Amino acid sequence: AIGQPDHTTRIWGRDLARATLAECAHIMRDIDAGRLCPIGLVAARRWIPWDVFKNHVVLVWGYDLEGDRLTLYTYDSNFPGRDDITLRLDLRSGPSAGPIWTNGTSGPKAHRIRGFFRVPYEAADLPVT
Repeated sequence: AIGQPDHTTRIWGRDLARATLAECAHIMRDIDAGRLCPIGLVAARRWIPWDVFKNHVVLVWGYDLEGDRLTLYTYDSNFPGRDDITLRLDLRSGPSAGPIWTNGTSGPKAHRIRGFFRVPYEAADLPVT
């Protein structure tokens, strides 16, 4: 169902819900190490070429973990100048995990996305001209 954990879409050999949960530990580790973490938000419901533009990339700059509840603080270029854009989810695995809530870029159901994953990047110092 829209807005529930996505256990049908496969990414990296796992369903999207489990892949998203697995990424959370890596994201928190990046933040704890003082590194920003870009993530891809999965919003599209179909795997057709033009639907890729319904997805979006945000930059995680912090997090709060209270029990099983994780809040990721992000910079979302669709909301420039705001530092209050978050993703909230429950880290319990399996069908009992709830939806991923956001007050930023959302998917087919308002304020929710289907999942997310880390986007690899390498920092580079650019020469000053």
